[in-house]
Amino acid sequence: MNRAKTPPAPTDLSPGSKRIWRDVHQGWDLDESARQLLGIALRGFDRAAQARALVARDGLIVTGTRGPRPHPAVSIERTSTELALKAWRQLNLDVPAPGPMGRPPGRGPA
Repeated sequence: MNRAKTPPAPTDLSPGSKRIWRDVHQGWDLDESARQLLGIALRGFDRAAQARALVARDGLIVTGTRGPRPHPAVSIERTSTELALKAWRQLNLDVPAPGPMGRPPGRGPA
């Protein structure tokens, strides 16, 4: 699919996820259900990143009226990452990396 026919990325995605949206559409033809899965995966990756930022800012452990406990964002990050990876796997795509799409170079099949 060429860039002119790439459907617009959902507006609630981060700039990085919008880039991945465009990259995926450049390399694969996706039907509507696959586009929905791609949106779910990218939103999950974005939500996990937001949760990681909160933990980085506040620390892994928070203290409240019930004493110290894990930051609630730890659970959000885990759940969001799991959801994103499940959706990504259903698309049969490699996990997105900050660089170009695709598998890293290797020595052949595992």
